[in-house]
Amino acid sequence: MCKKTFFTFFYWPIWCAAVPLPNNIGEDKVVISDFVTNYLKKYGYLQNDADVHQRSEALKRFQRHASLPITGISIVNSETMYYMSLPRCSLKDVDEEDFSSDFISKLKRRKRFAVEVLYFIFIFIWKQLIATWYYILYKYSFFLFFGSYWTFKNLTYIISRYTNRLPKDNVNNTIRRAFKVWEEKSPLRFRQISKRPANIDIAFLQQNHGDGEPFDGQGGILAHAFFPRYGGDVHFDDDEYWTPEPNSGVDLYAVAAHEIGHSLGLKHSKNRNALMAPFYQTYSNSGIHLHNDDIQALQYLYGTEEAAEFNISSDVPDYSWPNVEVSVNMGGKNNSDSNQFEKVNICNNPVLDTITVIGNGSTYAFQGKWYWRLNQLSYDKEYPRKISDDWDGLADDLDAAVGDNKGNTYFFKDDLYWLYNADGKRISGYPKRISVGLVDLPDNLDAAMIWSYDQQPYFFKGKFYWKYSRWGMHNIWPRLITAISPNLPDRIDAAFQWTNGENYIFAGPYYYRISGWRSMKIMSGYPRLTGEWWFDSVLHYLRYIYCMGGNCISFQRNMDAPCVISATGTHTASVIFLHGLGDTGFGWSPLFQKQFQFPHIKFICPHAPIMPVSLNSGMRMHSWFDIVGIGMNAAEDEDGIKHSAKQVQNLIEEEMRNGIPSHRIILGGFSQGGALALYSSLTFNKRLAGIMSLSCWLPLHRQFSLDNISINKITPILQCHGEDDQLVSREVGQATAELLKQLCSSHKVIFYPGMSHTYCAQELDDMKHFINSNLPPA
Repeated sequence: MCKKTFFTFFYWPIWCAAVPLPNNIGEDKVVISDFVTNYLKKYGYLQNDADVHQRSEALKRFQRHASLPITGISIVNSETMYYMSLPRCSLKDVDEEDFSSDFISKLKRRKRFAVEVLYFIFIFIWKQLIATWYYILYKYSFFLFFGSYWTFKNLTYIISRYTNRLPKDNVNNTIRRAFKVWEEKSPLRFRQISKRPANIDIAFLQQNHGDGEPFDGQGGILAHAFFPRYGGDVHFDDDEYWTPEPNSGVDLYAVAAHEIGHSLGLKHSKNRNALMAPFYQTYSNSGIHLHNDDIQALQYLYGTEEAAEFNISSDVPDYSWPNVEVSVNMGGKNNSDSNQFEKVNICNNPVLDTITVIGNGSTYAFQGKWYWRLNQLSYDKEYPRKISDDWDGLADDLDAAVGDNKGNTYFFKDDLYWLYNADGKRISGYPKRISVGLVDLPDNLDAAMIWSYDQQPYFFKGKFYWKYSRWGMHNIWPRLITAISPNLPDRIDAAFQWTNGENYIFAGPYYYRISGWRSMKIMSGYPRLTGEWWFDSVLHYLRYIYCMGGNCISFQRNMDAPCVISATGTHTASVIFLHGLGDTGFGWSPLFQKQFQFPHIKFICPHAPIMPVSLNSGMRMHSWFDIVGIGMNAAEDEDGIKHSAKQVQNLIEEEMRNGIPSHRIILGGFSQGGALALYSSLTFNKRLAGIMSLSCWLPLHRQFSLDNISINKITPILQCHGEDDQLVSREVGQATAELLKQLCSSHKVIFYPGMSHTYCAQELDDMKHFINSNLPPA
C-alpha cells in the first residue's frame, strides 16, 4: 500500500537529465522515462510497479484529466510533457477507486456528488436513462468531490506567523484578496483576527514544522493545506521568495487562492482553466476570478451568494414518523450477526474501538469484528472488512492500538497485546501478556497514542491516562483525563497521532483535536461528529436514502424509526432525547448505552427529518425545524416548531399506550433538540417526570405566559449550558433561564466553566442524577 496524505501542496517538478524541459509544444515523441513513471505514481495515476500496458493506461488517465489528446501506448508527446513540467499542487489527482476499466462501474464509484445523487435518485426507475445522464455529467462536469466542508458561513482566519520577505501589511492585503476570490461567489464571509482561536490558521514555516510533511527549501514544495475536517489550516514554505504579484518570485496571491480552495473543501478540477486545476495558474491584471467549474463546486458546498439572504419558508414539509420502534444495539463490541447491514454501517454507530496509522502510512479504524481503511474523503470502497480475514491472529473488539518508532504497531485487548510490522504482518511470538512484556501497563485499556510534543506513548483507562517509556510508567502518573480539559468526557474510546502531526481523541460519537506545547489542550471548534468528518456520513446517508441496492430499505426504515436503547430489566420508565442540528438519534445513543446504566429505563432517540436550513445557507440536513438565526430576538419557523412538537408529543403518547404513564417519562434534548424539548413539554397537556434542556433556548417564548402554560409548569427542569458556548451564547442561555424561572416553579440552571457547545463529564453526572431522582425504580 502506498502512503496516503491529506495535505495539499504546490510542487515544482525536479527534472532528471534524461527528460529535458521542452521549449515549445510540438509533435515530437519522447519514450516514457523514469520521470514520467514517477510523476504518474506521485499523483495517483499509477499504482506501484506496473507493466507497459498499465503505464499506458495511467498515461491516458493523466491526459484525460488534463484535457489533453489521448496518445496512450508507450510514448508521450511534448504537449503532455509540457503539462507535466508545470508548477502544480501535489495533491493526488486520482483516487484508487478510479481504476476500474468498466465505464459505468467507474462512474458509480467516482466521488462526484452531483453524479452520485442523480444516480441514486433515478437508478431504480430508468437504468438506461441514468447511464445517459452519467455520460453527460462525466463529459461536461469537471470539479471533483469535496474533502469535507465547513458547516457555517462566517469564518475567521489568523496569520499566526509572517514571512520576513514581505511587510506584514502586504501579506495581510494579499491574503485578504485571496479570500475575496471565494467570497464573491458564495455566502461565505471571512474575517481576519489577531488572536486565537480562529477557524483557519495561516503560517509561513520552514523545513520540518511539526505536521508530518516538511518543506524542502527554495524551489520545491510551495505550500500545503488541510481540508476542513482536519482544521483547514494553510502553511507556506518560508524559504520561498514570496511576492504579492506574479512579476518576480513566487506569487503569494495565486498560491494562497488555490490553497484556500482546499481549505474550504474543494479538491482538484479536471478543467485546466479552473483555479482548482492541479497546475499553477496565471492571471490577468484584473486579478484572479473563479472559473465556472470552481463556482459550481463552491456553490454546491455552500450555496449561492444570494443564499445569504435568509427567508422563512411558509411551506412545512410532511415529515411524520411511523408508529413503530426498531431496537438497535449500538455497541460496536456486541453487534449481532442477525443484521449485517446494521453491524457494518459505521455512520449508524460512529463509536470506534481504536484507530491507528501503521508503519506504511495507512490509517485504519476498528470497531467490533470490522475495520476500515480511511482515505482523503471517507474510507476505501472495499471496506469494511473483517479483522479475521486480513489481520493474522488479531482479536476482535480491540481496546487500543499504538505505533512505535520502528514502524511496528501494538494492538491491545484485555490482558494481551499483539505486534504487527509496517505492512500489517504479525510478528512471530505474539500475542503476549501485557504484564510480562510491558512493565506497569494496566490491562483492559481504553485508548493509546503517541503525543506529538514528546513522541512518547500515552495510555488511557477509565478516568486516567499514563505516560510510558522504555523503563515503564512515569512515577508522577496517572493523571485525570479531565485535566486535559473539563470538556472531555471522563472516559474515551480511541486516540491516535495522525500523519499531520496532530493528536485526536474519540469519545462516543465525537472527536477532539488535541494540540499544545508541553500540555495537551483541545483546539477551538471541537468536538465534531466522527461520522460526519471522518467517515463522510452525509454522503453515505444520501447513498442509502436514494437506494443503492437491497440494504436501502433496511437503512431507510431505521432512519424513520427512533433508535431505541432497551431497558435491560423490567421497563418502567422512558427517556426521550432529541439530538441537535445536523445530527441523528445515532449520535447520542452510544453515549446513553455506554454511560447511563438504568436497568428500568428505555432511551428513545428519534431522528429529525432532512430539510433545508436557512442558517446554513439552505443546506439540507437533519433538522427539527428551520433555523434563521439564534438569539432571543431572531425570527423563528413557527409552523415548523409546532409541527415537530406535535410529532414529539405523539411519540410520548405512543409510550403511554405501551404502558408507561407520562409522569414516568423525561423529555430532553441538546441544542435545537433541547429547544424543541422545552417547547413540546410546556405545551403538552399531561405531566411529565422531567425536562432536560442542554445548550439551548426557549423557542416562541413570547407566546408563553403564566396563564397559558401547560401542567408541566410544575415539572422539574434541568437546564445546562456552557460558559464558553459560541453558538448558543451564554447570554441566550441566561435569558432562557430567566424566562423559565418566571414560568416554572421547579427550574435549575447550571453553567459549566470552559464548556463550549458540547457536553462535559460534570454535565453527564448532573444528567444521571436528575434522571435517577425523577425516574427511580418503580
